[in-house]
Amino acid sequence: MKKNTGIIDRLLLFTLIPTVFIALYLIFIWSPAERIMGASQKIFYFHVGSAG
Repeated sequence: MKKNTGIIDRLLLFTLIPTVFIALYLIFIWSPAERIMGASQKIFYFHVGSAG
């Protein structure tokens, strides 16, 4: 069981790192700025998604 845990941890790590960078790209580069709050609204996209 301990050997499988190390493999799963590595798999999750190598999946998590690119996913976080893709999410940050989509939030700060790809998504348009909100009309009233502007760029400061974009930080909520990351925080709400990571809270779940």
